[in-house]
Amino acid sequence: MVIAKDTCFFVGRNPGVYNSWEEAHLQVNRYSGASHKSYQTKEEAVRAFNAYREKQHASFTPRSQNSSSSSSGSTLAATSSSSQKLKQSEELAKLIDAQLHLANEYHNNALKIAEIYEDMKKKLDSLHVDD
Repeated sequence: MVIAKDTCFFVGRNPGVYNSWEEAHLQVNRYSGASHKSYQTKEEAVRAFNAYREKQHASFTPRSQNSSSSSSGSTLAATSSSSQKLKQSEELAKLIDAQLHLANEYHNNALKIAEIYEDMKKKLDSLHVDD
């Protein structure tokens, strides 16, 4: 008996919890730096994903102006850079999704054209009269 696992991934095209590896694989395949893990239950996967997101959100919280650390300027610059890279990754993922959608439409239309061509060929063959 195969036990279904929920797959959670933290870094990829559309991070989240997926019901199967097949679904999640599409999101992490050929994605540089992808991070994912399988869990026995959906609840475990959701808990792990939420904990990861909370940790990421906390790490992106800028330090207060009153902080005595001299590295706060570099932390803000790194946060801005990381945020910008995340935004660019999300935009790229949307463009890839749109491209895949268009490719699927193109494929479906090509199949329809092939069907129409076959129907026309059959009708023309039935009209052909032998002398």
